[in-house]
Amino acid sequence: MIIGISGSQGQGKTTLADGLVRNDSSFEIIGSNLARSTMYHMDLTLDDINTNHYIKRNFQNKLLNRMKLLYTDEHIMSEKKYILDRTYLDLFVYTLIGLGYYNEHNNFVDDYYNKCIEYHKDIAMTYILSGRELKVENDGIRGYNQHYSVMVSDLMEKFSAKMIKNFYCILRLENKEDKISAILSYLGALSEQPTK
Repeated sequence: MIIGISGSQGQGKTTLADGLVRNDSSFEIIGSNLARSTMYHMDLTLDDINTNHYIKRNFQNKLLNRMKLLYTDEHIMSEKKYILDRTYLDLFVYTLIGLGYYNEHNNFVDDYYNKCIEYHKDIAMTYILSGRELKVENDGIRGYNQHYSVMVSDLMEKFSAKMIKNFYCILRLENKEDKISAILSYLGALSEQPTK
């Protein structure tokens, strides 16, 4: 089974994924820090991506393709819980923010949206981290404006119902332990349901 964690920068996606793995050996992280590794692989900076629309398109396509290659049908059907610390919802929202304003990219954004919806069907459960307004660290990789982070979170909530066809939950919890408990609780309730 694949479990996705979505959220704007600084929401604690990777921290939560690491915490789940430490709490339960049936979890395994796949594809951690995908955006960073893709930037390094393409030898790009955040400014390169954000100031050139065609580089942005290429980067977002590369992210989409690399994420799809992280797992196989075996991962999807497995009893083991594989965690993605970013989902297709994240990829679409950042694509929309970067390119949606420009009419020349309209078809690209629409096609990207449809691909993200289709690929997101592989993710059995998605947890969207939201509501945490904090100062994002300036690490040279991600945007750190607090208002930008709020906008990203709001867009993820808005598009979650449209894009995610399987189970999803918006977690508005402050600390990591509460988030871990909530996810383990949902998974426990799911495993207790009778099968048809």
